Amino acid sequence: MIEYKLIAALMVLLAGAGGGALAARLVKAKAREKITGLANTFAGGVFLGAALLHMLPDAISNFESFAPDIEYPLFALTAGASFLLVLMLDKVLAPSGAGAEKYQGGGAVYPYILMLTLSVHSIITGIALGLEDHLISAAAILFAVLAHKSTAALALAISFNKENIPAGRTRNLL
Repeated sequence: MIEYKLIAALMVLLAGAGGGALAARLVKAKAREKITGLANTFAGGVFLGAALLHMLPDAISNFESFAPDIEYPLFALTAGASFLLVLMLDKVLAPSGAGAEKYQGGGAVYPYILMLTLSVHSIITGIALGLEDHLISAAAILFAVLAHKSTAALALAISFNKENIPAGRTRNLL
């Protein structure tokens, strides 16, 4: 089982590096703004799809076992409130339009928050993969991680590039 986990860790590393390398290529493309915008939208769709397809069914069963007597769909309320909270944070921390100039450039906070969030997420999924004892369950977790790891790296690299953070500074952080 340890051999499988080492191979899985290497595969996850390569998927993340591949997403970052793809972002570097997209940034150099002639239609840079359009391509990176589409890539970033695709990455966001992958995250939203993973949340709705994987986490929402688990939330339904957990809320039903937590409060079986409540008829109100608490899972839907929590999911909707969480989405709105993230949307609000996005609009507050990375505003666009009038007055957004002070948030642009090397002092922008949004890419760093995204990096912190993705780092915590990676640690949690790495622990989940490392603690799994059954090969089938570990393979399912690995498949889920590989399905979105490259798009997460792509979104992070595009986010750093969009805020004009120098590549050398980005490499030092990662």
